[in-house]
Amino acid sequence: MKIIYYVGLSIFLVVLTIFGINYFVQDIEKSFHMSSILIQTIAIVSGGLWAFHKFGWQNKFENVVKLKGSLMNYAQRHNLLTGEYRHSVENEGISKKDAYLRYATQLLDPYNRLLDQVHLSYLIPKKLRMEIMRAIYLTIGNNHGKDLEDLSKNWEEFGRKVREIDAKLEKQL
Repeated sequence: MKIIYYVGLSIFLVVLTIFGINYFVQDIEKSFHMSSILIQTIAIVSGGLWAFHKFGWQNKFENVVKLKGSLMNYAQRHNLLTGEYRHSVENEGISKKDAYLRYATQLLDPYNRLLDQVHLSYLIPKKLRMEIMRAIYLTIGNNHGKDLEDLSKNWEEFGRKVREIDAKLEKQL
């Protein structure tokens, strides 16, 4: 609907410009020539401003917000599954390896979706994207030790990194 409005307004302004120049110049050929130069100038400037708005800063903000939301959803899912892991190890007597396997299996799909989102976030600095990937690697991709002795340490580090990344993403807005 907005496009029709802008096209109609543009056509009206072009006609008004042609008649205005014709009124002052009194020569139809000269007025069309002057009008075409004026219209081309306006079209180039307005097209450049529109392209900057459409493909520039607005997309960067949208990209940051989407990535921040995805990271928060992943951290929330991680926290939920971490609680389930600890509950099953402490209260249900399930071995750490079996509980970790269940945790990792349930977190694998959100992990891959977040990795895809990070890879497609070209408007975010590469250093920050790499930092996000290293942080989520601490959850299921990292070496947790032979008997999962480093698991809690990695998860604590993940929580700390997520808070740092969240602050950096907030600065991008």
